[in-house]
Amino acid sequence: MTGDKRRLEYVLEDNRYLQRHYRWFEELKRGGSRFSKMPVMLERREKGYLWGDVQSGMDNTPRGRGCDGEMLWMDALA
Repeated sequence: MTGDKRRLEYVLEDNRYLQRHYRWFEELKRGGSRFSKMPVMLERREKGYLWGDVQSGMDNTPRGRGCDGEMLWMDALA
């Protein structure tokens, strides 16, 4: 929005923040946790990410009701 191309270079090229975040996402192992007592409920699948509705914070949305945790969530990638 500001036209600050140097900021884009800093984030995407110099420090590769988005690339590192994506790699971290890909390397998560379902069940374990390094940061809290809540287990990781994210799992890479062929067509997306399987994610628990409570862990995603989307447990109050109607789209996941009745799926029993077998739903691919776009929110994980967003």
